[in-house]
Amino acid sequence: MSHYLSITLPGNFGNSCICCVTFGNESHRIGPLAKLSLSQAFHWFAHNSSLQEIHRVLDAHGVLGMIWNIEDYNAPKNHKATTSWEQKIQDLTWTFDDNEPRFRHEQWRKVFEDQVKSTPLSLIIAADPMFAMPLGEHHESWVVRMSGERLWERYCTLSQIAMQEGEALEVG
Repeated sequence: MSHYLSITLPGNFGNSCICCVTFGNESHRIGPLAKLSLSQAFHWFAHNSSLQEIHRVLDAHGVLGMIWNIEDYNAPKNHKATTSWEQKIQDLTWTFDDNEPRFRHEQWRKVFEDQVKSTPLSLIIAADPMFAMPLGEHHESWVVRMSGERLWERYCTLSQIAMQEGEALEVG
């Protein structure tokens, strides 16, 4: 019998908010959890209704962890690339826009910021965000050495690049 967590949240992949565990063919709503980790994912369903469902399944002191593996060339615009050639590739990456939410667009942060639309006075009186602000962040730098050919192969795995055809993919 297999056990796995299946989460359906609103966004590009569905419109319901149900966190459940599936045992064989039976699904059961879950909660509370001490922690929930999302990897390479939250930007796809960054909506208030998703936060509400995640908050529902976490216990009172539960922790939400999110992790992304972001190379310099696929980072937010305000990220300073490590090398000049990585900055050139980052600039190139930003010329491709398929109107899909991506980590680099940083719209996923907005859902946390929007938990409390407030004035300084309302923060003191009535603020009750689901998740603490500001978000705690840790950045871990790492280096991978590869040939130009291997880098191009890796770059072409980015979905907004992989969908390009013909001249758009030609290296000049």
